Amino acid sequence: MQIFRLATLFLLLMVLPASAENKGPQLQIEQPDFPFGEILQGDRVNHVFTFTNTGDQTLVVSKVKSSCGCTAALLSEREIQAGQQGEVRVSFNSTRFRGKVSKTVYLYTNDPANRMLQLHLRGTVKVEVDVVPAQLRLGPVKAGQTIDGIIRIINRSGEELEVRELKPTMNNVDLSLQGGTVQPGETLEVTISMKTAPGESRRNGYVLGKTDNPRQPELRIPVFLTVQP
Repeated sequence: MQIFRLATLFLLLMVLPASAENKGPQLQIEQPDFPFGEILQGDRVNHVFTFTNTGDQTLVVSKVKSSCGCTAALLSEREIQAGQQGEVRVSFNSTRFRGKVSKTVYLYTNDPANRMLQLHLRGTVKVEVDVVPAQLRLGPVKAGQTIDGIIRIINRSGEELEVRELKPTMNNVDLSLQGGTVQPGETLEVTISMKTAPGESRRNGYVLGKTDNPRQPELRIPVFLTVQP
């Protein structure tokens, strides 16, 4: 009889915890990655991530944080009841990006297994007005000398491009062109000449310009100059 009781107690200990165990809050999302494919620079990507509380207690979203280039907002309530869904809207502005892009949104919750869940937007940003190099670095050059560099503005669109009002934000800088018309697939080559001054160690600034491309109406090309002592 004693053996029978011990066996029954053992079985109860094995069964009861599984049936009485609380799952707590559990965040589940089927697609944490959103591939947006190829877009043109200047386009905006909008996407809504949907997640579910598959636990048996309230899921609390304490914070939503995004990486550079993204804005994120929780569309649902911060407290998601058991069996209910929540939503996070993410918006990515591609104006300052090019090439392959991966942006991350961080979701902080009280789910012990997902204290911080990462959501991703991935894709490629193509440009219609390309600038090579994207940043012009000149030097080192001796103080008092003049150094030249070349900026190439490439029209990668299918239409004629007008570039105008090219101008530097620095002193003692000359540009070979202030603008021009660029046919599809062709390049506008601009020579920048910088004269250094005695005692100068470095100079940073921009070459600014405008275009008639509605997606990239402004040009902002960083220029860095290093001067030898």
